[in-house]
Amino acid sequence: MTDLTKITTPFALLDDKTKGALKAHGGPYEFWYEYDGSWPTIYNPSWFRTYIYRVAPGTKDTINWDHVADQFICMARDADGLAYAYTSKPKIGCTDVVGCWRWGGDYAGVHVVASYKPGTCDWKDSLVFRPGHEPKGD
Repeated sequence: MTDLTKITTPFALLDDKTKGALKAHGGPYEFWYEYDGSWPTIYNPSWFRTYIYRVAPGTKDTINWDHVADQFICMARDADGLAYAYTSKPKIGCTDVVGCWRWGGDYAGVHVVASYKPGTCDWKDSLVFRPGHEPKGD
């Protein structure tokens, strides 16, 4: 399957399977704006034959780490949209619930912190580390 975030071919020249997958994705999308060489985000594409459309790459969750106690080194968002900070790196999966991170050490909810902004990436890709605490060689 074609990576829908890396398309560089005009819509009319895509195979039917890729066109269908692109339309079914639901966005957000980007399109190639040749006049300034940018990829602006759009939510309701018109699917013009000559335009190059792609799925906008997912973004990670963000937070102002100054608002989080120093012992918390990373955060991740569960499938239900709730996000938590952890004192050590968590792993995907739970023993009694599907779609969550198994805590690493202590944890605390960050989805109630005003500076927390959920990203658009899948919850399984939402793990982010406090600057300076990224794992080495993972």
